[in-house]
Amino acid sequence: MKPAFHKDATWLGDVGADLISGPIQELFDWNDANAPAKDLLTKISHIEVVGSVARADVEADHVTGHRFTDVFNLLKVG
Repeated sequence: MKPAFHKDATWLGDVGADLISGPIQELFDWNDANAPAKDLLTKISHIEVVGSVARADVEADHVTGHRFTDVFNLLKVG
């Protein structure tokens, strides 16, 4: 997943009562520390594009026993 993110990207989220935020490398590290999500179910639930910016919502179920809704704020560069 690293190629999909800008080197200066950040992330913010919660897992249960824990608020997690920081450099995107922390997300990569978190993923590497967990077992593969064998029964992972994902779907894109929303996409909105305005000029060179966009927002995409992705729902993921069965990620290490959790269900996540990821909201990606995107900027087209280059």
